[in-house]
Amino acid sequence: PISCRYEVQSRFDAGLALLHSFEFREAEEAFREVERSDPKCVIAAWGVALSTTERSGADAPKKDLAKGWVELQPWLAIKAGTEREQMYVNAVRAMYEGYDKTPGDERWREYLARMQEIRQKYPDDINASLFYGLGLTWTAGPGPQGIQQRREALAIFLPIFERYPNNPGAAHYIIHAADTAELCAKALPAARTYAAIA
Repeated sequence: PISCRYEVQSRFDAGLALLHSFEFREAEEAFREVERSDPKCVIAAWGVALSTTERSGADAPKKDLAKGWVELQPWLAIKAGTEREQMYVNAVRAMYEGYDKTPGDERWREYLARMQEIRQKYPDDINASLFYGLGLTWTAGPGPQGIQQRREALAIFLPIFERYPNNPGAAHYIIHAADTAELCAKALPAARTYAAIA
């Protein structure tokens, strides 16, 4: 749930589902509709900012980061409706801020640290866990350390998938986290389910 006007909740939810399915342009448009309908809905700006980086996050092309950062600026001056929403905005800000001089891996670390804070403070917020786990997946390098990081992501995704099998983020992100020879068997049930969800 978000603190914005009641009538934008369903459109925000649609944007979130599209974001989880990597339908980035459609997700961005959904979040922009929320912004237009509620000019004080700061959490919608978070959705636009995350959609703009697509699958690359802090490693997105500089032109995309520059565009997203300019668009995010006015929203940073508006206080979000709740502390949790402000924490989301602060996390995506960390992904962007200093993009022109701070390496992507440093901005990824800061983003993940802030998402972990949301998870710890709001343990029932499964989206915080999903986005945190996705960040772990995208930043997992090769070799044993990368496999361990993917296992950490799967340890987050699998219980959520078991509890919410129709959640597009849980099913989809398992597929990406398990996209290695060592882990691929874990992805099959989620892949079958996600095919129906998508």
